[in-house]
Amino acid sequence: MKVHDIAADVTRSMVDEAVAALTDPLSLRNPNSADAMRKVIAVAFGKEYVVTDLMLVVATCAFHSHPQSSDGGALFNLRAAAERVLRAVLLLRDEPRVIVASAVLGNATLQTAAPLSEPTEVVVYYSASSGYWLRPASEFNDGRFLQIGTGPVLPGTLFQHVKSGGTYEWICVSTLDLESPASDMSKFVVLEGVDGGLRFQRMPIRALGNWARRQQPESRPEKRA
Repeated sequence: MKVHDIAADVTRSMVDEAVAALTDPLSLRNPNSADAMRKVIAVAFGKEYVVTDLMLVVATCAFHSHPQSSDGGALFNLRAAAERVLRAVLLLRDEPRVIVASAVLGNATLQTAAPLSEPTEVVVYYSASSGYWLRPASEFNDGRFLQIGTGPVLPGTLFQHVKSGGTYEWICVSTLDLESPASDMSKFVVLEGVDGGLRFQRMPIRALGNWARRQQPESRPEKRA
C-alpha cells in the first residue's frame, strides 16, 4: 500500500471519532491503555474486528511517538496522536502479522560513546524520573556505574552513576539487533517478548511496522464498509 493511499483512508470524520473515543470518560482516565487503543482501532476496522497484539503494540507506540520541536522537546496534540494511531494501524491493514511481543514496556534512549552498527550486548536500566535507558554492556561495566549494596546482580539491583549521582534500577542484559547504525540518544521502543525476554525496535512507528511484517502472517481483517 502506498503512503498516499493511507493518507486518503484517514478522513477527518475518522479522526473526529478517534478523538471522541480517547476523550471518553473511561479512556480519559488512562488514555494510553489497551482499551483506549482498541477504541481507536475500532474506528479504523469496525467494532467486530478482533484486535491482535501487533495492533495494540503499533497503536500504543504511535500514540507515544510525539513530533519533536526544534529544541528537542516533545509536542503533544490529542488530535494529531489519534491520526498517528489510525495511520499506523491502517499501514498494516493489508498485511497484518503476528508479533513476538506480549507488551510494550516503554520508550528507551540509547547512550553510547561510539555509534553501534552490529548486534550489540546492551544493559537495560531504568530511572523513575527519566524512564528506560540502553547502554552497551562494555560501557556499563567499565566503572561508570557502581552497585549500591552487595550480592548478586539481579533484576531490581540498584546502581549509581559515578559522575551524575543518579540512581538506576538494573533490568537485564540483552542483545540489540540493529538494521541501521544507532548513535547516542537514539530512541527505541522496548517490547517484552512472549518468552520473557526483551526486544528493541527503532522509532519511528513505521520501522515497527516493517519489523512486524517479517513475522508469520495471519488472516486479513475485513475492510471497513
